Amino acid sequence: MNAVRSCALLGTLLLTTVARADGPPAAPADTAAADAGPCDPDAGTCPEPTVKSIFGAKCASCHGADAKGKTKYGIKHKIPDFTTKHWQKTIDNKEIGEKIRGGVFEKGKKLMPPFKDKLTPDQVVALTVYLRGVGP
Repeated sequence: MNAVRSCALLGTLLLTTVARADGPPAAPADTAAADAGPCDPDAGTCPEPTVKSIFGAKCASCHGADAKGKTKYGIKHKIPDFTTKHWQKTIDNKEIGEKIRGGVFEKGKKLMPPFKDKLTPDQVVALTVYLRGVGP
C-alpha cells in the first residue's frame, strides 16, 4: 500500500458542511454530527471525521452509502456505480479529483456541485483513494 493511500485511509480529515439549495439534495444536517460522535467545542477539540464520514456527509445522499448510485437522485441522473470494474477502469484519479473539485455539469445543468471551496486538497485526495477502495 503506498504512502498516500495509507495516509488518506488512516488519517482523519476536517469536514466543512455547506448546504446548497440549488444543487443535488444535501445530506441530513444531523448526519455529520452523528458521525463525529459527541462533541462539545467549548470542552476542547472535537475529533475530525474520517474519509468515510466525509463521503457519508457529502456524497452518499446522491451516490449512496455503498457508492453504487442507487439513490432516487442517482437513478434519475444515471450516476455510475463506483464499485464496478468498468467504472474503476474507465476513469483515472486525476479525473475523479477534477469532478470532485469542479462538479459535474451536463448541457449547462449542474448534476453535482463543485466541492473546491468545501473540501481541502487532502480531502479530495482521500475521497479519490476511498473511491478506489470501493471497487473490486
